[in-house]
Amino acid sequence: MNKKEVITFRKAINPLEELLLIERVKDNGTVENVKLRFYSGQEMKLKVLPFIKHTGNKIEYLTSSPTGDYFIAGDDDSFILDVVVPVFYDDEIHVKVINESAEYIYNLVCDVTIDYYMGTDRVIVGGVSNE
Repeated sequence: MNKKEVITFRKAINPLEELLLIERVKDNGTVENVKLRFYSGQEMKLKVLPFIKHTGNKIEYLTSSPTGDYFIAGDDDSFILDVVVPVFYDDEIHVKVINESAEYIYNLVCDVTIDYYMGTDRVIVGGVSNE
């Protein structure tokens, strides 16, 4: 198996449509990042919520918000969310998307990178030096 996998979610979202897109995790690993692209003219009307549904139905959001609104929106914006979330074989990557526009079709572009190297035992390098 490749050491890294990019799961790509791309779809045209119709006006006032709400979708849940799902891909299965193929092995134990770590979600490294989520990349989101919002095109010019979307005017914050396309709302995206990436999350993990672990076996046993535990939900783990890949975004954080002090307001409790975990959806991300934009207009001519790109976001790279660096995360370290362990995932296991048969967990599911979910992307919930809502198009709040009553007129326009908007394109969802979301890439989730999973690193399968060392499974969930990956060591995070870094820290504080005392020098």
